[in-house]
Amino acid sequence: MEEIVKRIGAIPGIIEVFLSDREGKLLASSLKEERGEEEVAKASSILARSIFGLEGIGERVEEIEVNFKKEKALIKNLQGGILCLFHSQKINPVLLRLSTGLQILDLKNRLQGGETPSSQKPQDGGDEEWWMVLERELKRAIGPIAGYILEEKRVNLRGLLDARGKENIVEELLGEIPTEEKREEFKREALKGAG
Repeated sequence: MEEIVKRIGAIPGIIEVFLSDREGKLLASSLKEERGEEEVAKASSILARSIFGLEGIGERVEEIEVNFKKEKALIKNLQGGILCLFHSQKINPVLLRLSTGLQILDLKNRLQGGETPSSQKPQDGGDEEWWMVLERELKRAIGPIAGYILEEKRVNLRGLLDARGKENIVEELLGEIPTEEKREEFKREALKGAG
């Protein structure tokens, strides 16, 4: 989970990230020097008790947004814990959710002990490295929504991979790319990464 939190923390506009369990125990973080782990652990404990305490009286908190003078915080209820993202005031909230969505889903599934998106990827020739190349190149072509598109199409893509191979997956995804130039670049780079 530490690796996922670090990836989220590396997204432009994200300042700091921390993940805690339902009791508020800090599980992973990408903290800057301004905030110490002790202070974050206290905040984490208070947030977790508040969010999950409300569930005890029948109220479900999905997320909380907090505005500070120089930054904002987005606190997500992941059922098995909470994720707190400190981010720039200037970051677009829609793009923030798009660029973090799959990682947050992965964290939520891990906290609940379920299957993660990375473990759902096809195994027959669908090696992890190639899927990362595919996602990276699709993001270059159409932006951060690429991860959602791949996740949405995963079952169909698995069938294509089993039946006809990686080239057909690339062909299937070309329809998501609006310009011919970007389609050609995506196809070239994705097939180069197919090995």
